[in-house]
Amino acid sequence: MTLPRWTHIALQVSDIDASIAFYAEHTPLELLDKREDANGFGAWLGHRDQPEAPFILVLAQFFAGKSPYGNDPSRIGPFGHLGIELESRAAVNDLAAKAEAGG
Repeated sequence: MTLPRWTHIALQVSDIDASIAFYAEHTPLELLDKREDANGFGAWLGHRDQPEAPFILVLAQFFAGKSPYGNDPSRIGPFGHLGIELESRAAVNDLAAKAEAGG
């Protein structure tokens, strides 16, 4: 059974390479993976010594016109989010319903 826990924080950035360099230089995070697809770049930073229960910083740089969230990385939302793992999909649905009911 998976226990509820933090999994990641995701941030939209305007320059993924500069952002990776900043976090690699000023934090203990290491670049674990970087990918490119039709929408832009994604990078995952974390600790290599925590493969079983990592906490990851996800960085995303969207190509012009490709972000479904707008291309303003100076604000965290609506793309930026805190990722929390729960024990099941039903638990996620229950929590989402509770949040929706609370407005």
